[in-house]
Amino acid sequence: MYPVEWHTILFKSGILPVYLEVQVMKSIWKKGLGVAVLAVAPSLAFAGPGYDYLDFGYINFEPSGGNKRDGVGGALSISLSEHFHAVGEFAGVSSDQIRNEAARLALGYNRPFSEKTDFVLRAGWAWQEALGRTQTSRVGVERDGIALDAGVRNQLTDDFELSAFVRYANVGGGRGGMSVEAVRSFGEQVGIFAGLDFASSAYAGRIGVRFHFGESVFFNRGS
Repeated sequence: MYPVEWHTILFKSGILPVYLEVQVMKSIWKKGLGVAVLAVAPSLAFAGPGYDYLDFGYINFEPSGGNKRDGVGGALSISLSEHFHAVGEFAGVSSDQIRNEAARLALGYNRPFSEKTDFVLRAGWAWQEALGRTQTSRVGVERDGIALDAGVRNQLTDDFELSAFVRYANVGGGRGGMSVEAVRSFGEQVGIFAGLDFASSAYAGRIGVRFHFGESVFFNRGS
């Protein structure tokens, strides 16, 4: 009589087929879990500041020795590559006697020095116009020049950002100042912002809505 192999006994008894089936199911489950983790990992990663957004809001401007003025303003930022972006800004405020308008166009360089914080440099063009009104006439003064910004943007959490910039515009003899801003996002597309700008004893408060539009049409980080 030939000896019976142990695996033959297990197979005939039904134990081996069940064991093999369980092992195959475990292998499939582990591989499926691994694929799922890899799929959601990018969305779970902590993202830094974004450079594709549109701002629109209310501005309250208080010049030194002048009347308070209010109005509206906006900004558009578009990423051009991993470390470069373009920014355009506009603001218009007025009172009964005077209206001020200002605009900036700049090319920005952004470089992360931590997972949550970017160092940002911007250089471009600034324009300002002041229109005065009297009972008999209107007088306007228009100036433009070089604009320079340097600062940091810090993504404290997934939905809250703080930024601070030193700003300079060579308009009308040159003017330096500071700008601070906080952004609270509600989901991936909409948020609110509040900011303060200081320059030569004058300041402006800003509050409004920010629309995030994901990756730029010029640059896709996933490509």
